[in-house]
Amino acid sequence: MNKNALLLLALIEGGSVMALELLGARLVTPLFGSSLVMWTILLAVTLLGLALGYFIGGWASTKNTSTKNLLFTFFSIAAVSTIFTRSIAAPTLLFASDFGLYTGCFIASSIILIIPLTALGSTSALIIKELAKSNSQSGKSAGSIYAISTLGGVLTTFLTGFYIIPNFGITVPIIVLSWLLLLTAVAAFYHKKKIPVYITLLFIFILVNSSIVGPDKNPKQIQYKLDLLEEGLLGQLRVDHLNMPVGNQILPVKRLMVNNIGQSIMRSYSDNTSHWAYIHLMSIIASTSQERSSALLCGFGAGVMAKELLKQQFIVDAIEIDSRLETIAQEHFDYSGNCNFIVDDARHFIKTTKKKYDLIVLDLLRGESQPSNLYTIESFLELKQILNPNGLIVINFQGNSTGEETKPYYAIYGTLKAAGFHVEDWRTPNGQGDIIFLVTNPNTKLTFKQNKINDCCKTFLPQFNQGIIGSRDFQNFDLLTDDNLKLEHLNKHNAYSWRARATRTAKEIMEAGYGFN
Repeated sequence: MNKNALLLLALIEGGSVMALELLGARLVTPLFGSSLVMWTILLAVTLLGLALGYFIGGWASTKNTSTKNLLFTFFSIAAVSTIFTRSIAAPTLLFASDFGLYTGCFIASSIILIIPLTALGSTSALIIKELAKSNSQSGKSAGSIYAISTLGGVLTTFLTGFYIIPNFGITVPIIVLSWLLLLTAVAAFYHKKKIPVYITLLFIFILVNSSIVGPDKNPKQIQYKLDLLEEGLLGQLRVDHLNMPVGNQILPVKRLMVNNIGQSIMRSYSDNTSHWAYIHLMSIIASTSQERSSALLCGFGAGVMAKELLKQQFIVDAIEIDSRLETIAQEHFDYSGNCNFIVDDARHFIKTTKKKYDLIVLDLLRGESQPSNLYTIESFLELKQILNPNGLIVINFQGNSTGEETKPYYAIYGTLKAAGFHVEDWRTPNGQGDIIFLVTNPNTKLTFKQNKINDCCKTFLPQFNQGIIGSRDFQNFDLLTDDNLKLEHLNKHNAYSWRARATRTAKEIMEAGYGFN
């Protein structure tokens, strides 16, 4: 083979590795989330697969077997194992759900990814060997191959992460990648004697593809209706209907789930407002603002908080990193579309906007994934710059304000005070669950305006009044800074409890037959 063909193989190999890593991440996030734990394990599995591949490829390069035949074999193995990743993901996650977070994530990632990654890694040494045949400078040959391979990885990382997965989900990219690897193997190493092998591979691909893109098989009758299942920047997005206990009744709700953790729940049985109390409690707090105030909502979700602010006549800028959530909110959650919807990272917008706001709402919890960079003293100082003098910041957080596991609560509270804010909070009497921080500049007076409270929120007034609003005075807390994003670590216990619940939910759904888009 000529040099250019070998460099093209290296480019495809490097790009395929990174595409597999990103697609593999999206395959395991419905069960294990997108936290630092998942990414750490996934990176380790990727490196382990490549290390095995480098070793096998180096060993194979010393044998008398034709290098071209070996390359054809490894690219074919990579193609076949890639096409199966999507098919085996659901049963693999079902099996891994019986293990803990660390062990289960490692097992699932390894089963799904280790074979194609090892096969692709094995090609590097063989390509170097083939290139060195026409070049005595073996070191230069190795450097060229690794440089081109890495360049392919860089390009594919951007393309897959920023365009392919957000627009096409998981299934289509996996099919395209597997066919690319198969066609690479056939085109680069075609030989008449291999025609039976080609026919066998083609049969496998057609069979697997038909099972992937064919009609869904739902072996069990489940208790809810699935409206949407697709991939976004946040992970797996799912919209479904189900019945939930409300008082003494079982009533229908609609949910937006991200990686099997609830993002928004709407009361479809009555007024299409939030089923969760904290949305209404934050809306009650927002009633302290003046008429036609400007509001910045960081974390749009399904638009349920945005609807509450719009009903109070706020002029709302809503920040969300995934553009498709606005469409989901309009099509599934009765959202009118009257916010100024801005696709951006919340911290980036806060740092760069020239506007000032009367109300800033941080509602960015995604299960176990805490936006640590928004809870640092630097971030709070940036919020102060865009808050009008008599404005209010409302922060939703879930955790414990009394007893054990209070470090995240004290860290946020203390860091806010260190940034020069006056801080009060609304918290449940038992100190567990919803915590809403009320953050103002010193000497700002908050007055609740009964006439501004939405009708739907008035049904939650008793619960709001049963909570505790007040300030705390304490000395010992972990200061949160940009160079020490420790909130996720401090909140680890709460994160694991969220993920454990999500694991149970995911297991029920996978047992019912739903997998990936």
